[in-house]
Amino acid sequence: GNGTINAGTALGAILGGPIGALLGGLAGGVINRLFGRKLKESGVEGDFGGESGFEGRLYKFYKGGAFRSNKTRYEELPEEMRSALGDQFLAMDESIRAMAGAVGLGGDALDGFTAKLKVNLKGLSEEEATKKLQEEFQKIADQMGALVLTTDEYTQAGETQLEALTRLSTSITLANEWFKAIGDTLYSVSLAGADMASEVMDAFGGADKFAAATSNYYDKFYSDQEKVANQTRLLNEALKKLGV
Repeated sequence: GNGTINAGTALGAILGGPIGALLGGLAGGVINRLFGRKLKESGVEGDFGGESGFEGRLYKFYKGGAFRSNKTRYEELPEEMRSALGDQFLAMDESIRAMAGAVGLGGDALDGFTAKLKVNLKGLSEEEATKKLQEEFQKIADQMGALVLTTDEYTQAGETQLEALTRLSTSITLANEWFKAIGDTLYSVSLAGADMASEVMDAFGGADKFAAATSNYYDKFYSDQEKVANQTRLLNEALKKLGV
C-alpha cells in the first residue's frame, strides 16, 4: 500500500534527483501491481425465478497481481434491493404470461424459468446503475418472449419475439374490446386472429390512432340510448362469467 510506494520513492531519492524520485515512485506502483489487489468490479449477482423472484448477493472482485491471486468478497443483499429486483421480475413474468394468453398461447413455457444476473455497478451514478439494470431486465424479457412465441411467422422485419408478442397482444386486445363494445364479431383468440387485428391497427396508422378513431366514431355515431344498451350488455356478460 502506501508503505510500498514510500519505499519506492525513498529508493528514487537514493538514486538521486527528481528523475530518480519519479522512477522510484513508478517502481513502487509496479510493486503494488505485482503484490497488491485492486478493486475491479462491485455489483450484484444472483438468480431470477421462483416464488421470491430473485435471490442474490453483493460482490466485490479484486484483481490480483503477478504474485497474488484474484479475490472476490461477498455481502448480503439488502432486502429492499432484493425485493425490488424480485418484484420487477415477477411483474414482468405476469405481463408476458398475460400477453401470451391474449393471443391464445399458454404461459407454461415460462414455468420454472430462471435467469442469472451479474452486473458490475462500480463507479456508476444511480441513473447509470438503473439504466444498466434495465438493460439486464430487457435481455431476460427477450429470453422469456422467445420461449413463449416460438414461431417467426408473425414477426415483422427487425422485431424480436417479445416485440412481436407485444404488438400482437395489444392489437387483438384493442380490436376485440372495440368489437365487443359495439356487439360485433370478435377476432379468434389465436395468433392468426391477432395477426389480422395487427393489420387493422396498421391500416389506422397504429394502435394509438385506432383507439382514438374508434372512440371518436363511437361518440359521434352512437346515441346515448345505444351506448347505455351496450354498457348494459357488457355488464350482463361480465356478471354471467362471474356466475351472478
